[in-house]
Amino acid sequence: RVEVDLLSRLHAPYLLDLLGYCADQNHRLLVYEYMPNGSLQEHLYSMGTSSDFVALDWGNRMRICLDAARGLEYLHEQVNPPVIHRDFKT
Repeated sequence: RVEVDLLSRLHAPYLLDLLGYCADQNHRLLVYEYMPNGSLQEHLYSMGTSSDFVALDWGNRMRICLDAARGLEYLHEQVNPPVIHRDFKT
């Protein structure tokens, strides 16, 4: 509960906002803001043909990498106490 409360207070342009959560005996669910253009994973691994998602060019991929690094920097350097993200992925 404490960890979720901390995450819900983090706001930066490089992070999705945590809107809420649900926890029962066997399940945990985090609710983040809706991404109307789809997830990064869908765009990175799109083949650009039969998918609704357009494959990203290398310039956009590099911009996304830099923004992700800025998000991690925010968590590590600007949040008190620092947040170490243990499950960073697309």
